[in-house]
Amino acid sequence: RQRGEGVARGNFQFCARVRERVRDSASARSQCARRRSKTERNRKSGFLIFIFDDDGFRAVVVSGSAARDGDDDDDDDDSIASSTMSDDDDGREDGSLDTTRESLGDAEDAMSPRASTSDVDDAESKALLPPRKILHPYSRVRDAMNSGSDANAELPSGLTNGGNTCFAASVLQCLRRATALTAWFDDIDRWHNSARCEEKRNFCVVCEYAKHLERATASGGAHSIGRLTKDINKVAKQFRRGRQEDSHEYINALLDAMHVAFLKDLGGEKKYDLRTQETTVIYHTFGGYTLGTVKCMSCGYVSKNFQSTLDIPLEVTGKIASIEAALEVNYCTEETLSGSNMYKCSKCKTLVRAKKGSKIHVSPNVLTIPLKRYSTGRFSKITKYVHFPERFSLAPYMSDDAPYEGSDPVYDLFGVLVHQDFYASAHSGHYVAYVKLPDDTWVLCNDGRVSVSSEKEAMKQKAYILFYERVTPRDGPDVRPAGYLEDAVRAARSERMTSAPAMSVDTSDIRSRLESMKFSSARGVDDVISYRSEAPVATSTTTAPMETKTETTTSSMKPSFEIETVTAADGSNELKIIVTLPGCTSVKEFDVELEAQANGANVLVICATSLYIAPIKIQLPRNIVDEPRGSTFKRKLGKYTVRFPLVGAA
Repeated sequence: RQRGEGVARGNFQFCARVRERVRDSASARSQCARRRSKTERNRKSGFLIFIFDDDGFRAVVVSGSAARDGDDDDDDDDSIASSTMSDDDDGREDGSLDTTRESLGDAEDAMSPRASTSDVDDAESKALLPPRKILHPYSRVRDAMNSGSDANAELPSGLTNGGNTCFAASVLQCLRRATALTAWFDDIDRWHNSARCEEKRNFCVVCEYAKHLERATASGGAHSIGRLTKDINKVAKQFRRGRQEDSHEYINALLDAMHVAFLKDLGGEKKYDLRTQETTVIYHTFGGYTLGTVKCMSCGYVSKNFQSTLDIPLEVTGKIASIEAALEVNYCTEETLSGSNMYKCSKCKTLVRAKKGSKIHVSPNVLTIPLKRYSTGRFSKITKYVHFPERFSLAPYMSDDAPYEGSDPVYDLFGVLVHQDFYASAHSGHYVAYVKLPDDTWVLCNDGRVSVSSEKEAMKQKAYILFYERVTPRDGPDVRPAGYLEDAVRAARSERMTSAPAMSVDTSDIRSRLESMKFSSARGVDDVISYRSEAPVATSTTTAPMETKTETTTSSMKPSFEIETVTAADGSNELKIIVTLPGCTSVKEFDVELEAQANGANVLVICATSLYIAPIKIQLPRNIVDEPRGSTFKRKLGKYTVRFPLVGAA
């Protein structure tokens, strides 16, 4: 059809191109089939391995202890840029390539199947999974931070506004002061094939950022940002040239685009597992990990989830008035999952009450803190001043088993990005940046104008994004040893199976119904005292010898409970339990739970840890119905009453 349309238009060149494209396509399919067949034959022998990836087709010959890596493509530019880098375990990073090791490593990657998500989750149930290999040598980042910035103390050149580009200009001025990233781009041709990008004339975010740094170094005055804003939709598809954009979104998109470009130089994202992908210079510099934990309050099993991040956003709503207070709320407090929000424990295999928390597990070398001054559905931004320190430590917010913290994570402030709004509007305004130079001089970068400022002026700004750099770099990741993943998965699954509860009673519905009746301020108690009552008879009273906390209890009486059998309005029998809690004036001070025992009996547990040291446990008869008919609490008397239907004789 295309050929016919071309003839009709008299475009014979078009027809020739179609014929050539069809012929090339058929030839490519035939060549691919031959290679695939040859690959299967030689893979069985173990001497010749063919590798297909995003950069083309390669053959790896393995014979005894020697290996040779050859590229079947005619174009030498398609060779992988990582061939100039060595990431041996002994730390050699002089730029030479051990061909034998690299070839065998590629062969191993090609032959080994990618780990499934469930395997990775199981392996990371105890510790962060190490990468399989280090893509960019971490020692270069560490050395750059230890040696400090080579930039002179002169004022940086301004960036002209090309039409609503202040959001990008302020970000780029701060990024230039990130010592490790700027030092990496001083030798960018070693890690990125810039010549190939120039030949293809395609947009490359790595090349454009390198050109931006060259212009910033050579220019004595203001200069254009270049294609980083002219072709901004190629940095991220959601951006549009000339439109007001958000600085936080831009820096995330810019760093992510450079990260993806570096991965493409090394063979593509699909070639490596997630933890290995996170060993580029972008993650070495800005990357960190947060650790989310959920602890089951029944069996004590802790579920862990590691999440990589390029920044640490902080909520500043409510009474939060400082960065330290925001970090305290986000990384030092726990949330109780109960009621309709109960957690399904992978060890108990049922819905349970649990405690959820979060910590910083791996601290970044460059800490980026966006303050959440905007929220969905909000037409105005949070304009209050939030205090931020010039130097502070992340140690109080780190996990206890943080793996790479060889030194205290102390940070120095070097950039303050500010959004100057108009009448507290969240949709318009102007971005400027206060940047600290290597000689500790602060400057104000306002598009093309750069002027000397002061630390006092920078510290009193209503910051939107804060940039900190570690005083001493953290330690780098270690390469995952062979068999580590399989051993970790096996150990994690064995742990879940060994200590699994013996009971098979499903108490999720019981607890859900009880939790919906009240009261959430439950706190776990390790030392518990069990109170067993005899078979209930009408109007029987038992006093529990509970120890009370004298500093919080307003009465010297000890907690007690009464169990009696009553007749309901419909003529059925009910078990009525009345618990007296001296000093208790609100349902928020205690928590009620129904626990199922292995023998089929039930125990009513009442926790009031703010009043009593140990919880009250009441053994219930076997013939009760699990679903309570109702409960009440009389605040003045401190009495909690709950009624359960009885089955059979009272």
